[in-house]
Amino acid sequence: MLRLYVALSSAILAWAPARSLSAEPPPVSIPIEVVVGEERTQTEFFFYAPVDDRGQASLFSLGRFGTGYRDAADDRVFLSSQAIINANRWLGLTVGGAADSSSVRPGVGLSLFFGDESGKNYVNLLPTLFVEPHGEDFSDDAVLEFLIVASSTIPVDERWGIFSQLILPVGLSVALDEHRYSAPQLRLGASLEGIGQFGFALDQDYIGSGDDFSYEDNIGLFVRRAL
Repeated sequence: MLRLYVALSSAILAWAPARSLSAEPPPVSIPIEVVVGEERTQTEFFFYAPVDDRGQASLFSLGRFGTGYRDAADDRVFLSSQAIINANRWLGLTVGGAADSSSVRPGVGLSLFFGDESGKNYVNLLPTLFVEPHGEDFSDDAVLEFLIVASSTIPVDERWGIFSQLILPVGLSVALDEHRYSAPQLRLGASLEGIGQFGFALDQDYIGSGDDFSYEDNIGLFVRRAL
């Protein structure tokens, strides 16, 4: 698996400088979201933006910071950031890392992006290999994460629309024989042009496998505004 990542990454790096992106990159947007749920209140942000005029390179970041109502075990701290070198509008190489309350994990992977020119309807797939920097056994400490970010806004009139979004990270051991975590996030509601979105929020956490498996969800309402 690691050799495949190295081979694909090398090919993209060699190819990218020779390519130019035909369409203009989407406008920069940083949605800030507040979720008030039954288990915790949390603030999230989602950032995806080009860093050059041709869209050859871009930045991706996703953060979640939550405070539980009952005890510290319900708190959430998570941050994932990736620099993306784009070979074209749909394929790129990612280099970055992820951090939570217990560890910081560097990672390398791919970005597969499919969307319209408006930037309101898209699917972004981010398979990434994360490694614990102080781990003793690579196969035990490395995690292959498959992250799906899908968003859609269906217009109703000139100002209002129906908004939906799914963010789904799934982490597996490198040996692909053990589930480490998955954390689907669903948003469904209304979109008001130039203002933001609001509606129903569902966050779920599946941790571990077998006898060590645990599950938790947080159901509530969200309000989101793009800066």
